[in-house]
Amino acid sequence: MFHVVSTALLVWGTYALVRNRQQVVPREALGWIVLAAGAFNLYDGTIQHKILRLHQVREGAANDTPYDVVFLTTAAVLAAIGGALAIAARRSELSARHRRS
Repeated sequence: MFHVVSTALLVWGTYALVRNRQQVVPREALGWIVLAAGAFNLYDGTIQHKILRLHQVREGAANDTPYDVVFLTTAAVLAAIGGALAIAARRSELSARHRRS
């Protein structure tokens, strides 16, 4: 079920980007993509790795904790960088529009 939903969201997002390509700010789009990658890995690391135990970051490791900490920290940093990039790009675009008008 998860893969069906994630694929549907991917198709919808691609359609929305193509449909609105004249309005898309590339740096903002990149920020949202990076944020989404980080958010997905946070979901994967917490729900699928820890709660459901479907798979692990490193299968067969005697102690999963160091791998989980690095994986989740990297995912959180990625999400934060993506969010900051998207916000900065949006503010820059709004400021540029304001100066033009």
